Amino acid sequence: MKMISHIAVAASWYEDQSATVVARLDSDGICHVDRPVTGPFSVEWPEDVCTVANEVGAHRVLVSSNDGGPLMVEAVRLAWKSAERKGPRPVFRPTWALTGLANRAETVTRWVADGRVVLSEDLLASGASPAGVSATADVVTSLLAA
Repeated sequence: MKMISHIAVAASWYEDQSATVVARLDSDGICHVDRPVTGPFSVEWPEDVCTVANEVGAHRVLVSSNDGGPLMVEAVRLAWKSAERKGPRPVFRPTWALTGLANRAETVTRWVADGRVVLSEDLLASGASPAGVSATADVVTSLLAA
């Protein structure tokens, strides 16, 4: 098995739907995206994001901030502090979409075709909700740009 150099969790929402995905960057520079968690956006969302991040040992947590600004990152950071967690605390970062969702999805699609990104069967089976596509684009771009 190839060594995993970075693990990131991205969380996004669109209208009333939320999505969280996990990505792992292996020692060959291939980004593996899996563990989609989608559902209605709720007040438990920050805690749900932290639960996923803790389970996978995330190095960083990316939080979509286009529709909530820094408050969304702070909500997730506070959720992390409010519960006892095992392992090191990840870095919490906001993400800001500078281009439309279609452009960001197109970039990820190119990387999949080039073999730089591998999407899990679970992710493909979960459908392409706008929140899920946004979270996937955020996490893949973050890891491949690192």
